[in-house]
Amino acid sequence: MEAGMPATSLLRSGVTGQALAEDWETSDFHCQELAAAVYLLTYTLVLNGRRTRRATIWQQGADGWTVLYHQGTVVQDL
Repeated sequence: MEAGMPATSLLRSGVTGQALAEDWETSDFHCQELAAAVYLLTYTLVLNGRRTRRATIWQQGADGWTVLYHQGTVVQDL
């Protein structure tokens, strides 16, 4: 679950396991190495008309990639 995500969003999709039909687009991807095998990915997501900036910290391990932290912040259009 992401920081700041309302519980209703989790109930809508995560618990049922069903994908919802949503209108979304992504842009402005940037990736920065924070430490050995640890990366910060930032990007913009527009989901059903709401624009958010997303930040996810990923760690690469022997079993693949793991999300250590994720946050989405609603932003206003310029």
